Amino acid sequence: MNGRVSLNGLNGPLEGTAFVFDEPMLCVIGRETDCSLVIPLDAAAEVSRHHCVLTLCPPDAAIQDLGSRNGTFVNGVNIGRRESTQSVEQAREMNFESFPLRDGDVIGIGNNAFAVQIQSLKQAGKEEALPEPKEPDLFAELEESSGQTENFVSSKRHSETVRLVEQMLKTARLAVPGKDVAGIEGYQVINRIGHGGMGDVYMAIREGDKCPMALKMMRPGIAVSEASRRDFLREMEYMKALKHPHILGIYEGGYSKGVFFMALEYCDSGTLDTLIHQLKGQPLPTAGALRLIMQILDALDYAHNAVLPDLKLPDGSLRPTRGLVHRDIKPKNIFLQGYGEQRLAKLADFGLAKSFCHAGLGGCTQTGFFSGTAAYISRQQFLNYKYVGPEVDVWAAAATLYFMLSAHSPRNFKGMNPFCAILETSPVSIFERRPDIPRKLGKLLDAALDDSRQLKFRRAADFKQALMETGLC
Repeated sequence: MNGRVSLNGLNGPLEGTAFVFDEPMLCVIGRETDCSLVIPLDAAAEVSRHHCVLTLCPPDAAIQDLGSRNGTFVNGVNIGRRESTQSVEQAREMNFESFPLRDGDVIGIGNNAFAVQIQSLKQAGKEEALPEPKEPDLFAELEESSGQTENFVSSKRHSETVRLVEQMLKTARLAVPGKDVAGIEGYQVINRIGHGGMGDVYMAIREGDKCPMALKMMRPGIAVSEASRRDFLREMEYMKALKHPHILGIYEGGYSKGVFFMALEYCDSGTLDTLIHQLKGQPLPTAGALRLIMQILDALDYAHNAVLPDLKLPDGSLRPTRGLVHRDIKPKNIFLQGYGEQRLAKLADFGLAKSFCHAGLGGCTQTGFFSGTAAYISRQQFLNYKYVGPEVDVWAAAATLYFMLSAHSPRNFKGMNPFCAILETSPVSIFERRPDIPRKLGKLLDAALDDSRQLKFRRAADFKQALMETGLC
């Protein structure tokens, strides 16, 4: 935890009630009973069904109106509402600006008021963030040397980048509980192969066995406490316990000069998202798509039921753990090895992106941890972002299969507020995108993606069995 955000009711039925948030999540506020924070009916006369949404990554917080009839207010200022002449359907197309919240702000929703209290790590009773030692910012040098392109344009620039990455590794501390080992030796860095919001990915060769590896470098967005640093490294070690042929392997990880790094299994065929783009928007053949999704469902079934090492909590106690929920299944997180019928799918980022943010290392801002994921989030996960089970991963796997078969995500987000699209619209039937799809498969996929009520498939094994019963696998 890197901070805490609290909403304290100031009047009406919720007066004196405190809603406390200490980890990244989305909180929908409204009068509908499926909201994360429900305004009681006797105080909801001027409150819309889904009125507004809080995006929380403590101590950062922001609020966005969802096209409400009477508006959302911060310190008496209206930050968003639909016009009196506009319908609810028209409001879905409105994308009001996300408004950052500060300690002491007062939120007004109908006749209800909430005081915002934001506490930093120190104020929340936790360890204070520790500044990094005064030493060269290698990550900044890396960005300067490699630029923003994925391929190096000169041997001089390439050599400088390799030197910096190798220097970083040699001064790293391994993420091994109870140990502080100086130096990671034995990697020959080749070039940068990816760039994202959390950092860069480099291809490297492990000198001992000449095995190709992917080195992922992640830089914290803010100064962090020693406790948060330990928490993330412990979580990284925890994820290494997942051993499955269709989960991307993590070999080792550590921290050096302000940068976290991981040595990952290297995949030579990019991601599923990249593959569809290479096909210029054409869907995969049905047999190939089913072969890949069956592998992902095997990985999910394993992870959801895996018996993992006891997790050591900050107070020193141990918590037994069984099963992990990914919560971010999408084509960009599915890596591929090989080609054609020999192609293998590997599920990546099992919890690490969330852990990076949760530990306070991501410098999350407003909707940052949600962006890029909306197309593969079910309504249930959006409304209950913090407390979700394996069923949301199964829904996202079905959405990924839909993408492979149609080159589209299930919902139509064009011209719509993504939050409203999830809350107020249903997935488009696969038959509208692929009229030629086998009927049994299409009906099954539509049923699996129906998130208007309880999700149909609670377990990955059940969805896999249903796919096999179509006779196409």
